[in-house]
Amino acid sequence: MPAGWPDYTNWLEDWQLSLRWDINKNWIVKLEYHDMDGFGAFTAAENDVAELEEDWYLTAAKITFTF
Repeated sequence: MPAGWPDYTNWLEDWQLSLRWDINKNWIVKLEYHDMDGFGAFTAAENDVAELEEDWYLTAAKITFTF
């Protein structure tokens, strides 16, 4: 990493929980929660280094319909 960047930009540890619910043969619901330590998988092109935090989280939901 460039000089002056925080140490936690060198690693990323991810704890996750994901759930899937098949409502029927056409509908699927998925939920995810990620609790992350570090920022090593991302670049300055994607994020402002001044706004990075060592500990952060991500939540996501997806609904799928197939026909």
